[in-house]
Amino acid sequence: SIGGADANNYELMGSSFTAQASILAKSLNVVATAQDKVYDGSTAAKGSVSASNIVAGDALQLSWGAGNFASKDVSRNAQGQVQSQGVSFGNVQMAGADAGNYSLGSHTASTTATITPKVLQASGTVVVDKPEDGNTGAKVTMGTLVGLVGSEQLMATATGRFDSATAGANKPVRVSYSLQDGGNGGKAGNYALDSQSLRASILAQSRSNPVQPLVAPLGVSLGRNRVQVVSGQVPVGSAAVEANLEGSQECSIWSPEKCACDQTAVSGVEMCVTVPGVVSEKSTGQVSRLDLPLTP
Repeated sequence: SIGGADANNYELMGSSFTAQASILAKSLNVVATAQDKVYDGSTAAKGSVSASNIVAGDALQLSWGAGNFASKDVSRNAQGQVQSQGVSFGNVQMAGADAGNYSLGSHTASTTATITPKVLQASGTVVVDKPEDGNTGAKVTMGTLVGLVGSEQLMATATGRFDSATAGANKPVRVSYSLQDGGNGGKAGNYALDSQSLRASILAQSRSNPVQPLVAPLGVSLGRNRVQVVSGQVPVGSAAVEANLEGSQECSIWSPEKCACDQTAVSGVEMCVTVPGVVSEKSTGQVSRLDLPLTP
């Protein structure tokens, strides 16, 4: 129809007319989702791909290829904290009766997900009993790492601390571990090793006979078949000694069981002073004035 002030000056050749136009394919908004996973040594990712703008009732399905993380390793920020990384799904395709009404801007769909460290176990770690020494430090023998991926290897160290420094049997010990990169591609950042609670004893010291430091001998005098500790000051480096040796009864560093020694301040510990080199002279039967260094 026509209208306007001058409409009477015109007439239509008909009441309907035909033209050409196109219905353009709708571009799909493809969205991917991926699952976090524990480190397994591969980039493989699980997830799905979907579209958020398919017209209700349309017959359209999406398919996609394998998903992959950007790296097989755990991703960490500058502070060492675990963070997400990119994941992509390739070969995204459409199928269904209405597939021709849609278009894909890309055959790849991307998202992010996180690879978390794999938690290891330490088998056979042992805490050694110790005498009471006023501190809580514990000596720990590192066990074997259990749970490494494939042939990967790591180095590990263990430190321990008693719950208190007081003596007692079967006391709790908190054992902490530290991991370092190892062989066959093993990276410490891909693993975690939690602290462990073990037990050991702190042995009480005898209060009536506390441990005393060993005191070096002050001097020497030579008796029959032995060197005996006496009072006096030993010259540094050498001493003049007279000895009378009888056969194989010599006292030396090579035969300490033949020495007659003096008891020290520590119960059960004796101290001897021997003269090195005397053994080689025993065949003479008489040795006098040997200027030789003393060996405690």
